[in-house]
Amino acid sequence: MDYTGSLYRPPYEANSLLLQVTVGCAHNNCSFCTMYKDVKFGTAKLEQIEKDLQEAQVMHGKVRRVFLVNGDAFVLSAKRLKQIAELIIQYLPTVETITMYASINNIKSKTDEELSELSDLRINDLWVGVETGHKKTLKYLNKGFELEDSYTQLKRLNRAGIQHIDIIMYGSAGMGKGTENAIASAKLINESRPTGIAIMTMGAYGDSQLA
Repeated sequence: MDYTGSLYRPPYEANSLLLQVTVGCAHNNCSFCTMYKDVKFGTAKLEQIEKDLQEAQVMHGKVRRVFLVNGDAFVLSAKRLKQIAELIIQYLPTVETITMYASINNIKSKTDEELSELSDLRINDLWVGVETGHKKTLKYLNKGFELEDSYTQLKRLNRAGIQHIDIIMYGSAGMGKGTENAIASAKLINESRPTGIAIMTMGAYGDSQLA
């Protein structure tokens, strides 16, 4: 398997096959993040992806879950994601779920028809960096989208049959605003109806904008 840069995946994906389809993060400008500062964003060649799948077929045999790394792998076009999914199914036919990190803008860039087609190809679960349901905090985090987009795009995933685990960040609103942030985030969660919620804690690290 060919990997470039540091790999990141949710703890839940510890037993998933990690398949690299992008390097770094396409946005890479969140005020709190330092994860991908050491690499330039790029995409893996389809030939390399197929080679990795051939290797995985020999090494792992039956695979039920594949996590596509790195960063916001859902930034890839629907056409490229379809090609990757078709290769995964070809070499790992037992796979049930193809998942990855996604941003709200990644979802926004795809049509309803494309989302449904991806769901049919077993891209049926996404880890979405929502971070907060608090409008002012979201702007400060520099995620690159508006709160209204979160409501709209997560509901589009539901209609397309794509489950999503929403990533929420404790402490992101700052001192004295925890309750306000919690209420706003709970409202978003209740309306978007994710399969699960992944919790992170705000921290000011390294050379991040926040630090």
